[in-house]
Amino acid sequence: MTDDDRWGYLVGARFVGPDEWEKEVEQHLDRSLHLSALSQGLVEAADSEGRLID
Repeated sequence: MTDDDRWGYLVGARFVGPDEWEKEVEQHLDRSLHLSALSQGLVEAADSEGRLID
């Protein structure tokens, strides 16, 4: 589905906040992968609702 800002989402997808993401990330990403640093940066850059402004 596509919203008014032309962002595409899977039906049923939702934003999660940084705390919720951090609790689940280790089950889905191996910390030794380079994506770990990227995911941690996104957690730290997100607001309390899990959205990135810039």
